Amino acid sequence: MNKYKLESLVFLFFGLFHIHRIWAFIDSKSYNKFWLNILENRGPFFLILGFSLLIMSIIVILYFIVNFKDKKWWRWIYLFGGIYLVIDNVLNLFNNNFINNIVIKMYTMKQPYYSILWGLFIILGITCLIISKYLWNYTDIKYNTLMNCKLFCQNDEKC
Repeated sequence: MNKYKLESLVFLFFGLFHIHRIWAFIDSKSYNKFWLNILENRGPFFLILGFSLLIMSIIVILYFIVNFKDKKWWRWIYLFGGIYLVIDNVLNLFNNNFINNIVIKMYTMKQPYYSILWGLFIILGITCLIISKYLWNYTDIKYNTLMNCKLFCQNDEKC
């Protein structure tokens, strides 16, 4: 599997993760109850989800650093999204009161920004899915030219 297909899967995962928030528009009471219960109980699902997102965020930040020389525009999303998720997950995992209050307000339907906030997350998810599709079909012309040259050159011919 080439690296662009692997990167496509990263965007697919984060796209689907953000798209699930459509549930907040369909049945906001059960959505809010579900997530607030997870945040308040801090059980195994909370820990697995939090540490998984934290580890994936660190991996994409490192991937950005290692592949910085390629200068692909979508990798900046790894850096900024990864930094945001690392900070968010560390504060959530260590039960930071300030962040917990913000999260609880996010799930309060009576707030005027409720629909805007969840709508933006859904748009973010759709954007990730579009980038995923783009990367799945992406071919690096420079890389493909080099590989074709090596396949068709004989001995020490210069391509």
